[in-house]
Order: sequence, then structure tokens, then C-alpha cells
Amino acid sequence: MFPAARRRRHMSQQIAEKIRDQFPDGVYGISEHAGKWRVDIHREANLQILRWCYDELGMTYLADVTCVDLLDMPIEAPARFEVIYVLRNLGAREYIVLRAYVPEDDPTIDSATAIW
Repeated sequence: MFPAARRRRHMSQQIAEKIRDQFPDGVYGISEHAGKWRVDIHREANLQILRWCYDELGMTYLADVTCVDLLDMPIEAPARFEVIYVLRNLGAREYIVLRAYVPEDDPTIDSATAIW
């Protein structure tokens, strides 16, 4: 692995840990997959966490937001749906992936449009 890629992976891990430490009740956990760090968050905390990432971490670019239906997926998850946010700090060349879990019986989540 190239030194710059290794450094970015380490920075993403540090960002994930900062979010977890700042919002211990709003985060299910953090994990790494294919070199990308993810933070699994409670949907009730999504706006608070997203706003903090914007204000405190400089994640001012919402690169992607999507949803995955986990109904037939062979994985264990806290809820049927996951809303995925990819946030970037373009100046620092940092990014993080947030996944908010949304239950089937109440498939709603607060919109991030007030932030981006």
C-alpha cells in the first residue's frame, strides 16, 4: 500500500473514533471494510452527528446519500433499511461513511437538507 493511502486509511479510522467518542449513545459501532471506515449510527442521532461532522470535522461535501434494503441480505443488522451518507472534507482529503439504520415498521429518517 502506498504511504498516502495508508495515511488516509488511518485518518478515516481517527475520524470514526472521534464520532464514536463524541456520540457514545448515538453510535452502534465502527468498522472497516475494504479499506473504508464506517460509523453505524442510530437514526434518531443522524442530524446531530451529521451537523457535528459538518461543523467540527469540516465534512462540508455530502458526496453521496443512498438507501439499502437489507431484507434478503445474509447479514445481521439492527434494522431492515440502512441510509448511507458519504461525507468528505475536500481540503483535507478526508472522508467517512455513516450508516443510519431505519426499521421497517417506521421507515422514516430526518432529512439532511438543512445541512447541505
